[in-house]
Amino acid sequence: MRDPSILQVLTLVVSFLTLAVVFWYTRLTGKLLSAQTRQSFENTFFQLLRFHHDIVDATQLERFGPPGFVPPSGRLAFSALYNDFVNHYASEQIRNPEATAQCLASAAYLPYFKSCQYCLGHYFRNLYHLIKFVDKSCVNHSDKIFYTHLVRAQLSRDELLLLFYNCHSSLGKDKFYPLVVRYGLLKNMDENELASRRLKLPGDDLSLYPPGAYGKS
Repeated sequence: MRDPSILQVLTLVVSFLTLAVVFWYTRLTGKLLSAQTRQSFENTFFQLLRFHHDIVDATQLERFGPPGFVPPSGRLAFSALYNDFVNHYASEQIRNPEATAQCLASAAYLPYFKSCQYCLGHYFRNLYHLIKFVDKSCVNHSDKIFYTHLVRAQLSRDELLLLFYNCHSSLGKDKFYPLVVRYGLLKNMDENELASRRLKLPGDDLSLYPPGAYGKS
């Protein structure tokens, strides 16, 4: 006759081994799924990032000139776009000399954007969705910081300056502005090239964002 205590021990050992196998399989499956999820995220992220570069390269201003004139395109187009905006800003300041920096920035940008929507509209929609994709993804917070900073590193000086005014305006205030602050997307922006500083006006546009937008705590 078998000893009941031996059967109990064998049952416990079998149960323990079963639990160990289930635990191991669950960990292995979780790691595989995690790796697959991350791979899927990175594939989509870099596709969106390439698409951003394609949009920048394809940007061309609708301008006319003498025979042989070639309108600015690519990053040169964004440089021309920002210079045009500063001129709009200066004109708006002349019309409203008492306006605060907040009112002046919005009053200058909205009509300017309307005149350039054919190229800036698509650009900012894609950039917003790229940052939003990272923000809503399943990767951890430190990875979100890494990938959004990777996007930030792709932006030229003039792209950052246009991003500054676009997201402060009603066009980006509700959705894009919080992401700019959360991920410090303006950290590398040349502050001295802000319209208020370039025009040497008393108000400072830098105050339109909290320190977090510039990567400061």
